[in-house]
Amino acid sequence: KKLAQIKDIKVTVQEFSQGPPSDSPIALRITGPEIPQLQKIASNIKAMIAEIPGTENIKDDLGNGLNEFKFTLDPEIINYHGLRGAEVAATVRNIVQGIEATSIKIKGEDTKVFINYDHETNNNTPDLSVKDIEGFEIATPKGYSVSLAQLGHFELIEGISTINRNDQERIVKVKSDL
Repeated sequence: KKLAQIKDIKVTVQEFSQGPPSDSPIALRITGPEIPQLQKIASNIKAMIAEIPGTENIKDDLGNGLNEFKFTLDPEIINYHGLRGAEVAATVRNIVQGIEATSIKIKGEDTKVFINYDHETNNNTPDLSVKDIEGFEIATPKGYSVSLAQLGHFELIEGISTINRNDQERIVKVKSDL
């Protein structure tokens, strides 16, 4: 009954028949294109399973990854400045990773040549803060520059270490013991 509250859901109840037995008596596979939506649905389903007497060890297979920063652009602001999201994303990527300028052959091997910003590094990894990145400016088609901080906002999010797929669809598996 509680699953009926979730819109656009297809529920199929079946006993796992191929391969080794499931590692849990209760196992649900949630598929979809958007990880945040899958996380939300998995969280809701885990809460529903927790209400069933006798269930224990309820978990999903979305492994926790490293924390990462997410930069969300404000579409109205980038439009106002005549920019496109792909341009701004490429600028942020180039600030952090550098840009491939060319490749050259050295002793018969192709070697990529990158142009990087002059950042302080820690073990050849840019040592940048969010403030550093927010301070970088991007030229607009209107003839002036704007800082990245003016175009959107950064937030710290928990990354995911693994994303399972089946036929190009992302899958989250929720499991529980009885």
